Amino acid sequence: MGLFKGKFNNTFVRSLIVAVLMVSLLWAAPMEMESVPVVYAATEGESFVECVGEEIMPLTEQFEWRYRVHNGRLQRRLWSLTWGVWRTDWEYV
Repeated sequence: MGLFKGKFNNTFVRSLIVAVLMVSLLWAAPMEMESVPVVYAATEGESFVECVGEEIMPLTEQFEWRYRVHNGRLQRRLWSLTWGVWRTDWEYV
């Protein structure tokens, strides 16, 4: 009935099929793992950056305190470096 006859040949064919399936699964697994993105969590006050090629892109909003002296008293105001807008009103320090 077929190309292979006898008990030995049936066992050989089954073993060969199992071996080919195992090798194909092991071969495909590392390729899929490389395409899975890595996700990190930042705690409050931390920021992460993502590097895309040669460009560095911040993933959280960046802030800077700006100071002035108004009527002889020191004040500060929070400036968003990311969006270029004020985030707070002037407050005394």
